Amino acid sequence: MTTKNLKIEATRQTPGIHFDCKAGVFHIFGQSYPEDTNEVYRPIFEWLSDFEPEQGKQYIVKINMKYYNTASSKKLFELLRAFNKLYRDNYLFTVQWCYNKEDEDILESGKYFEDLTELPFEYIVNMQ
Repeated sequence: MTTKNLKIEATRQTPGIHFDCKAGVFHIFGQSYPEDTNEVYRPIFEWLSDFEPEQGKQYIVKINMKYYNTASSKKLFELLRAFNKLYRDNYLFTVQWCYNKEDEDILESGKYFEDLTELPFEYIVNMQ
């Protein structure tokens, strides 16, 4: 079981990851178009495999991506599936899907992911 936070700084091609156990916030942000998505996302899945949520605690999965490629989209879906499994085990998770007002593609991606999971989604327009 892990209670350690996970913090990976964003680069031009990789997302920032801030998972704060105490606050219950899992934040992924920036862009994701690395050459090797497995290498980039491996630490996230390793961390999640050790994570044990607390019953009754509300967790927020905040996704604020400006751009991601197809390979990264698959990894985001894998990540949402992992949170969905916890949600199905009666842990409280909500996805906050953030997008820029003019970026319909990112909004539609969020709706697509929502349709593929049982997780509750909230859509948040980024303030410019």
